[in-house]
Amino acid sequence: MHESSLPGTHGAHESSGFNASRVAWFCGALALLIALAALVAVALIGGLRLPLPPTDALPAQQLGPVMVPQLQRTPAGDLQAYRRDKESLLTTYRWIDKSEGRLQIPIDRAMQLIAQRQTQSAKSLTAPEHRP
Repeated sequence: MHESSLPGTHGAHESSGFNASRVAWFCGALALLIALAALVAVALIGGLRLPLPPTDALPAQQLGPVMVPQLQRTPAGDLQAYRRDKESLLTTYRWIDKSEGRLQIPIDRAMQLIAQRQTQSAKSLTAPEHRP
């Protein structure tokens, strides 16, 4: 059976819905948008570029010596000394402020004192035993 012999077709073809002018306008608008984005990018990059100072502004003799960072000569020894100092802070007694009576004590002793205080305060909070 031919398509023209089907009822309601009358030999017409299906419209495709393809509109060449719309596709052309879309491609043109896309190309314009890309060109505009490129111009904005160039303007931003050019605007961020700092001007270079003239090379003949100061002769090399007027610049003076170049400062370089000083590196540690013995990093392992420096680390050991640092650790020794910190260890002595944790293990020795010393005055913080003699006039106020503030003293630094070793960390182990401080933990013992705190534990004793907590034990004593816990005992004082418990209810007394009833004796019949």
